[in-house]
Amino acid sequence: EQVNRSKFMYWSSACTDCVFGYDLRGCTDCFMCFGLRNKQYYFKNNKYSPEEYQKIINSYKLNTRAGQEKAKKEFQEFLKTKPRKFAEMRQAVGSSGTDIHRSKNTRDTNYGPLSIDSRYCANGVNYISCYDCSGGGETELSYECVTPDQSYNSIGTIKCWKNRNISYSIDCHSCEEVFGCVGVKKGNYMILNKRYSKEAYHILKAQIVAAMKERSEYGEFFPSTYSPFCINETRAIDELKFSREEALAQGYRWQDELQQTRGKETIHQNDVPGAIEDVNDSITDEVLACVSCARNYKVLPDELTFYRRMKIPIPDRCFFCRMQTREDMRGGFDLVERRCDCHETSHGHEHQCSESFQTFFSTDRETRPIYCESCYQQHLD
Repeated sequence: EQVNRSKFMYWSSACTDCVFGYDLRGCTDCFMCFGLRNKQYYFKNNKYSPEEYQKIINSYKLNTRAGQEKAKKEFQEFLKTKPRKFAEMRQAVGSSGTDIHRSKNTRDTNYGPLSIDSRYCANGVNYISCYDCSGGGETELSYECVTPDQSYNSIGTIKCWKNRNISYSIDCHSCEEVFGCVGVKKGNYMILNKRYSKEAYHILKAQIVAAMKERSEYGEFFPSTYSPFCINETRAIDELKFSREEALAQGYRWQDELQQTRGKETIHQNDVPGAIEDVNDSITDEVLACVSCARNYKVLPDELTFYRRMKIPIPDRCFFCRMQTREDMRGGFDLVERRCDCHETSHGHEHQCSESFQTFFSTDRETRPIYCESCYQQHLD
């Protein structure tokens, strides 16, 4: 939130000219720091003069691949000595999950700020009385939906925006009273993309809903067998961790030959200039291979412009691997019961803190100690 001219920042807000920061607020010119509030010219949570600080950050040569990789590994080691708060929640009443701000009664949710009376939601903003939704914003009374942006009373929809009273539809926008439609814009009283009178629509819809209830279908999302994608082609596999046999046994389809381009690189990673200032425009014509998964990827012209402006070297990993690294820092989507790991007697407890909580950070996902709100706040600088 409100982070300016900064790079590699995590759970930070109102910061300027900071690099590799974790939970920084109101900071300027801070490098490789944790849990600072309103600080300037800090390196690894130690104060330096402006001249000393500039000398330190220049020595890392963050505009180069080698310098950035060195700083990244050093920052990861630095964070291992720091605790992690059980959840990122501010002004959240009766809520559970993480990344929930200014919300009320929002439970089991992974990123759902400004939400009320919602549960099992993820990656959306301003959910109101929603259940089991992913993506979207300013959504009310939505159930089992994917990106139901600015919609009211949606059931089982995918990428349907600015709708009202819509069910089991895909890619429909600015519609009202539609059921089982695909690709409709500004439609009214439609079933299977056919327009009906208001009376006929409600009669036919009631008949369809009754038949679906008899088959225990109504209120459930589209069956996975209808998905145009196999489960290992989607991000779901990153969370479910199914093997091929487990996925097939549960009715999911599996792609044995994933559509990934490999072996088509036109330039070796060792031949890519280490410093962004030495990279020519011709890099956008080249095909690179990810050092992690070997998938081919390209650098787009606008992407190159951004790297030059921010003095970020050309990444040696593909978009998918970079995204997965960020996702891994968020934890999973299953809340687990844990006890605060704090043993610092100065925090008001004689031995280990007795506070318990629900968190997305299970012991197999996060090796850093997990603290309750009180112990974490006392650990900050």
